[in-house]
Amino acid sequence: MKRLVLVLAGFLVSHVATAQEGDRYGILPNPDLYKQSSPRDALASVVLAIERERYDYLAAHLMPKDYIDSRILKSAGYFEKVAAEQLAGTAQGASLKGPELQARVRQKAELLGFKYLTDAMSKKLADEPDNLITLKRFLREGKFEEAGEAATVTVEGVKGYSIFLRKVEGRWFFENRREEPAKE
Repeated sequence: MKRLVLVLAGFLVSHVATAQEGDRYGILPNPDLYKQSSPRDALASVVLAIERERYDYLAAHLMPKDYIDSRILKSAGYFEKVAAEQLAGTAQGASLKGPELQARVRQKAELLGFKYLTDAMSKKLADEPDNLITLKRFLREGKFEEAGEAATVTVEGVKGYSIFLRKVEGRWFFENRREEPAKE
């Protein structure tokens, strides 16, 4: 009986954990390991996530939500078709109708799009290992300049390349760009 209670308690704890605030694409935040309280902390967390091959964490929590969500939205149509086909062949998919089915298709499509994006990040970093070397150099030698909600990291002697971070709701996020945005 005690064993059953422990198993049920474990199930409930894991179920509650998956519904925690901050869960993005099924990835829970881990601010103790991946700190974002300063631009330097955020860049160190990006390097750590890449070293650990946690591209899912990098995309879900260390890069701006609007950037990641817009990338996934670009391929939403394709992944909605794939998700609908996948769900059609399951008992769950057959039992859903109307708005419930549409919501489940959208949810599955978002997860498929997220997986595609993180797989592409993994492939790019595997194909271009100098990117990680550069990030480490910027972390080690970089000059971090903050201006309000934005930060720039530069390395003396490296021309035409900077790392940009932005602060949103008290956390710093790595931006996937190398140049200053055009001034209007």
